[in-house]
Amino acid sequence: KVAVIDPETDTVVENIAVDEKPDGITILPSGTKVYVVNERKHPPEKGGIITVIKTALAPDTHTILTTILVGKKPRGIAATPVMVNPGDGNGARFFVYVAEKGKRSVGGIDSNTDTLISRVPLDENGFSSHKKKGKHEDDDEDDDDDDDDDEDDDKDHDHDASRPPGREPIDIAFSPDGRFGLIQRNRYPFNRKNKKKK
Repeated sequence: KVAVIDPETDTVVENIAVDEKPDGITILPSGTKVYVVNERKHPPEKGGIITVIKTALAPDTHTILTTILVGKKPRGIAATPVMVNPGDGNGARFFVYVAEKGKRSVGGIDSNTDTLISRVPLDENGFSSHKKKGKHEDDDEDDDDDDDDDEDDDKDHDHDASRPPGREPIDIAFSPDGRFGLIQRNRYPFNRKNKKKK
C-alpha cells in the first residue's frame, strides 16, 4: 500500500492499495501524478509494474489511473524536474525513469500517455546489458529465484571476473536542470564463504 500522511498532524489519512512489493515512489513536479514501483512478477511477461496514481487534495480521493509493465526487478524511480521536449512533435512534457535491475537498464515513461517509450541499456567496459549466453544470462530467462529479490540483494555471490562491479541499477536522480540522470549501480560482491576461517 501507499500511505498518505498529513504533515501538519503526523497522521495517516489514507491508504492506497497498489501492486505487490512497492519499493519506490516519485511525483511529477506538477503534482498531478504519483508513480509507484512494484517489484512483483507479472506472468507471462515476468516484469515489474508501475502504478500511476492521480493526486487529490481531499483524503480518500486519490485514484489509480493505470499500471505500466516494465522490466524485471524495478527499483528506484524519478521524474525529470523540468519538462523535456524530445523533438518528436508532441511538445514538452515530464518523463519518468525507472531503474530496471533485472534488465540492467533504465526505462523511460512518457507522463502524457503513461507508456514505456524507451529503454537505455547500461553498458560498462564492453559488457552489454543485452542477453549473454553463459553463467550470467540476462535475468529475463532466469526466473527461478526472483521470488527472493530482496534476500538475493543482501546475499554474497561467487565473484566472477567477467561480471564487472556496479552492474545493476538500483536508484536514479536528476540534476536540478533535468539535463542529466544519475544512476546508482549495485556492486557485485565477493563471497565471504570463500575466506579461510581463523
